[in-house]
Amino acid sequence: MTMIKKKEILFVFGLFLILFCKQSSSECKQLTPCSCIFSNRQGYSLMPLVDSMLLCATKNNEFFFLGKAEDTEISLEMDNSKPPVLTFHHNNITIIIALACCSLCETRLYVEAIKSESEFHLVLSSLYACKVMMRTNSLSVGSTLLIYFSVAFGVYFIGGALTLKLLRGATGWEMMPNHEFWRNLPSLVKVRTTTK
Repeated sequence: MTMIKKKEILFVFGLFLILFCKQSSSECKQLTPCSCIFSNRQGYSLMPLVDSMLLCATKNNEFFFLGKAEDTEISLEMDNSKPPVLTFHHNNITIIIALACCSLCETRLYVEAIKSESEFHLVLSSLYACKVMMRTNSLSVGSTLLIYFSVAFGVYFIGGALTLKLLRGATGWEMMPNHEFWRNLPSLVKVRTTTK
């Protein structure tokens, strides 16, 4: 009886883990109003198309402002089979733009459907609607190590000098932590030259 319970618990745990991993790996995290990135560093970027992007429409020779790039939300189907959808909300108007990857055609935005006076469905067909490898603006390993080294250096020398000053009353050269070591360091490093 306990063997069956263990298998059931293991099965439920495995099912939970599979569902959780699939869900978390398929999220496209929004970086900017016009780009998002998956955990595998692939993503979508419409940044080359953005030039203070505004959505406007005309009706009976009147222009209507429908939204701007900063109002964008990017959403994605959970099965990751469809490209993301850009959603603009401005006042009571909703514009949904589906991305269509087309590597050989010109960029084109066309109306797919008008659901109501306040909901428009558009399709953006472009090379930039394709999934690409993304680069994020994050620190490299070398930069991170340099920051850690600088902090440790500051804590060692400044913290050590303050500690020696306050606890021992040290002044001048004696305030440097391990000042004997640092004073003798040049003589401890020997340069060996070989002559023939």
